[in-house]
Amino acid sequence: MTALAHRQSVLWIAALVHRLSGLALAIFLPFHFLTLGLAIEGETSLENFLHWSDQPLVKLAESGLVFVLMVHMLGGVRVLLIENLDWHDRQKELATVAAASCWRACCDARMDVERLQTDILILGSGGAGLFAALHALKADPDLEVTIVTKGLLGKCGCTRMVQGGYNVALNPGDSVERHFMDTIEGGKWLSHQELAWTLVSTAVERVRELENEIGCFFDRNPDGTLHGKAFAGQSFDRTVHKGDLTGIEIINRLMEQVWARPIRRLEEHRAVALIPARDGMLAGVLMIDIRTGAFRFVAAQAVLLATGGGPTM
Repeated sequence: MTALAHRQSVLWIAALVHRLSGLALAIFLPFHFLTLGLAIEGETSLENFLHWSDQPLVKLAESGLVFVLMVHMLGGVRVLLIENLDWHDRQKELATVAAASCWRACCDARMDVERLQTDILILGSGGAGLFAALHALKADPDLEVTIVTKGLLGKCGCTRMVQGGYNVALNPGDSVERHFMDTIEGGKWLSHQELAWTLVSTAVERVRELENEIGCFFDRNPDGTLHGKAFAGQSFDRTVHKGDLTGIEIINRLMEQVWARPIRRLEEHRAVALIPARDGMLAGVLMIDIRTGAFRFVAAQAVLLATGGGPTM
């Protein structure tokens, strides 16, 4: 067999393999994405889908699918770039090695969904999320609590950006009822009144907790009482503050308390889907690790949304 005939034979075999791998992809990929789509849509829970995908035969089939995809793509790259361009000296061999190395790196990238388990999953690391984690652990020290935040703990969220202060009726000349009416009138009577009452009536307890248990230092009057300054929408000087850095003071102290406890922290993670269970409750949350791009599914007994964002919804 001449060198030309041998080369033509090798190219014919490569083209045949490329076409067969393309046919295999056309058959298997629709079933693969159909199954994943059904799982996400809730016709079968993602939790069951993950258990099913952990079976050895399924893993073997997925590995075969990835191998077929690699063969198909390498064949296409070789035909389009390596075989049809005008290479000189050993450039073709170097290009082949580079293409193979790139695809090997892509195939080595982690494609599995990592699965984690927790008792309480809290989405959000502002004041509400950190307070909730501390209260949960205080209620039951044996609970496993996990906080998920899109950025770094204590460095993101609205609480850190608070400058004015914390409105609370502490002065003997003030009252919770007066604070409540200021809140309702400030909201043009559109506010949910039960929630507004909860806000103003528990504010005293929260400020005392921040000061005496969390360790916040607020500005004080000469007689030692907490200083309340005037603030927009308030008919009484009731805004407790730490200069104009109140939010930083609160979030830093909360962050220190969380660090001092066995609370799992998933930083730089974005939640992408709330996964329903069969009983209509939540089985957990699917999220993406922003640093690596890896998917993680956190199964939880309870999920708390402490993400804020009301004005932008």
